Amino acid sequence: MPPPLHRQARLLLLKLLSFTGNWDVNHVALTWVVDQNEESKSFTVESSIDGQQWQTVSIVPGSLVTGQYKYLSNDYDAAFTTNLYRIKITGLSSEISYSPIIKINKSSIACNMYVVGKINGATIYFSGLQPKAVRLLNSYGQLVWMSNISHPKYELANLLPGVYLYNMK
Repeated sequence: MPPPLHRQARLLLLKLLSFTGNWDVNHVALTWVVDQNEESKSFTVESSIDGQQWQTVSIVPGSLVTGQYKYLSNDYDAAFTTNLYRIKITGLSSEISYSPIIKINKSSIACNMYVVGKINGATIYFSGLQPKAVRLLNSYGQLVWMSNISHPKYELANLLPGVYLYNMK
């Protein structure tokens, strides 16, 4: 019985020099640098939370600029937990190769909150990772204030004396 047919892998001339990423406020910013860039057709950025099932984040066309070139892509739909990323590299003659997998963990970025009380109100300050939304609840669990806009500072007025809980996402 003849061996099964396999598509022969060919070495791409393109060289991936670096592939990095980090959380940038509310999204993952990915950067990669290639050498012999003129050999690139496209770069498909893929993400996964388990390393088994991969989803396309973006497809970045090759620039065809000779020599080294830096590419950028952002993932605005990244999960709140750890994300894995890789790049599917397609050469001009349709050869495909994959970058090493990188791991980006949003939970490692601190979100610090500071509250400064004032008469009938408070100012809430966030440093580091800023929330996308903030809700303030009274001790009965009733919503007394909310904002769905990300800011480093929130001014709260007309608060009665008491204990308040905050919820952020």
